[in-house]
Amino acid sequence: CETFCPLECQDGGTLIPEECTCLCPLHYTGEICETCTRECQNGGTLLADSCTCVCPVHYMYTGETCDHKESTAPERCTSVAAITGAVSSLISFTLGLFLGM
Repeated sequence: CETFCPLECQDGGTLIPEECTCLCPLHYTGEICETCTRECQNGGTLLADSCTCVCPVHYMYTGETCDHKESTAPERCTSVAAITGAVSSLISFTLGLFLGM
């Protein structure tokens, strides 16, 4: 004789009818897997409906929980070096014209 289980698992949870419980996927908990347990870092905002984090763009964090800092320093260093080199060349050229070289 089968026992009726009234539970309907949410968010991808799997019903275990023999125990009348839900086996919840990663980041979900609760009797029917209705609660997201993900925690967003570095000012990220949790979208509970999809259990995802939205990372603030002005802090330059990415990743599933906004825990990965994007690195932009090498680009800035390269740009500064390129600008410094261009300015130095321009000064040398202008100085050469002025001195008649």
